[in-house]
Amino acid sequence: MGTLDGEIILKKPPNPGGSGRKERAGRVISAAVKLFVRRGYEAVALDEIALAAAIETDVLIADFGDKEAVALAMLDQVQYQVLEPLVKRLADAHGTPQGKLIGFINGLSALAVKKADFFLLMIRFSMDFKGREDKLENRTIVLNNQLVKIVDGIIKMGSLRGMFRSDI
Repeated sequence: MGTLDGEIILKKPPNPGGSGRKERAGRVISAAVKLFVRRGYEAVALDEIALAAAIETDVLIADFGDKEAVALAMLDQVQYQVLEPLVKRLADAHGTPQGKLIGFINGLSALAVKKADFFLLMIRFSMDFKGREDKLENRTIVLNNQLVKIVDGIIKMGSLRGMFRSDI
């Protein structure tokens, strides 16, 4: 997984399909991330995403359905490209709570540099979707809660082993 000329290459396409669809989906996600980070979800139209991805709007609709589906596919990529590598890095980190916490901070920092757009997207979407009570807010909450759960687990492990203060 990486980028090619600033475009996101998907680990997993939003819908099954041939390599053309996967490449197109990568362009759509890449364009949408940039637009949503800069302007917010509500300010971006599906036509703008299609134009920025250099495809026809009807092709984008055929591949994704609607703007919500594009946003959900983006959040899936946050899961695959940010959270899963972070969890793997923690699993490989030194077994002490201090080692895990250092691994988390280092991993988060490294991913924030490599995947800055996805981190900015999560911040933007957390604000844009707050209070919507829909799939987008729920998916954003789930992703944010995964990060909190990681930190809470490390702190609890450290507290139980007497390595961290119990009032943290």
